[in-house]
Amino acid sequence: MAAKRISQGNTGTGSHDVGANPVQVDVRVPSATNTEKSNEHNDALHPRAAAGNVSAVTPCQRRKRRCMSKRSYQRGTIEKHGSNWRGKVYVDVVGSPDRRAKWIVIGTTSMTKREAQRKFGQIVEEMGINSLSYQIPSDTPAQTFEELSEHWEDKVLNGKKPKTQSTMKCELRKHLRPAFGSLSVEEITPQLVSEWAVKWCRSGLSVKSVKNLIITLNLIRKYAGLPYFAAKSVTYPSQSEVEEEPPCYTQDHVVAIVAAAKGWQKVYFATAAGTGLRAGELAGLRIETGDVDLGKKLIHVQRSVSEGKEQSPRSRNAYRWLPIDEDLVAMLKAHIDDRRFGLCVPEPQWHSSAPQQYLAAGAAPDPKEARACDGRDARFPSSSVQSLG
Repeated sequence: MAAKRISQGNTGTGSHDVGANPVQVDVRVPSATNTEKSNEHNDALHPRAAAGNVSAVTPCQRRKRRCMSKRSYQRGTIEKHGSNWRGKVYVDVVGSPDRRAKWIVIGTTSMTKREAQRKFGQIVEEMGINSLSYQIPSDTPAQTFEELSEHWEDKVLNGKKPKTQSTMKCELRKHLRPAFGSLSVEEITPQLVSEWAVKWCRSGLSVKSVKNLIITLNLIRKYAGLPYFAAKSVTYPSQSEVEEEPPCYTQDHVVAIVAAAKGWQKVYFATAAGTGLRAGELAGLRIETGDVDLGKKLIHVQRSVSEGKEQSPRSRNAYRWLPIDEDLVAMLKAHIDDRRFGLCVPEPQWHSSAPQQYLAAGAAPDPKEARACDGRDARFPSSSVQSLG
């Protein structure tokens, strides 16, 4: 490091003569080698600022009212705009620390200013931007819905039951990803979802199917750390078409179905009629685990079968013991015979309309023409088994 010594005299006037006592100032000029070492030291302390063209972020840029407890309560402002009242609030922008103004149409000028203020207050409240539970979007660019849904599918959905997997994967592939794939989760608002609900219903989906899509969407929102959509924030179109009710079989129908069936299918329909088991629960009855206790006239439900794979029943309450009558005991005993292992009946590979095919063979009245019975889940009355013979 080179050094220069400079003598300076005080040129000011005074009683003391300091000109004879020069002040020595040591001005050190850094050499090129020491400059490089200093820069390396700064780079080690601030690696992000040294990398490429990335500049250091100041504290005010990193954190700018990113906590709800430090934000002011927004009531918004309203004004007349043409023939409408409109209101302004500030909303967060994904990927930016700053909020931007958003204008919302409240209604026509036929309402008074006080009425417009009251209605706008309700709109702001429904947006949830004043709630302490409101999730402020991140400053960094968020994942798209397609990326997030793929991650959720891999980490969460693949651990569900096979039927749940196939249903939700179909919902994602056919409806949710085409609609919201390029958006971030924060940008998927209840208003946007309501618009898509109308489109989905117009394309042929029922309101029930659309509600199932919203359930899947809410599960992905929960995985992303966001709350479910508020109740009634998503609106659904009115059901214009009358949905066809599923057939509800009477005792005469059941007798005709069982009489027309052959082999294990006769046992399958008779057991369904006598117990009201779901199809998967019926296919999950095993002989070696004592699921069918003919001595005590009981059936124990402790598993289910879906698409050839054994799994737990639908819910905790689905684990249960069910009584069976003498006629069904005799039929099951003849069917099981001397077997000690295996399934009582195999999982059927037919369509849900198969029982109606047996109805046609048994010459029983059509369920649509018969009066609907008061059975829940279209279960058969157990007393019908006694008429099978």
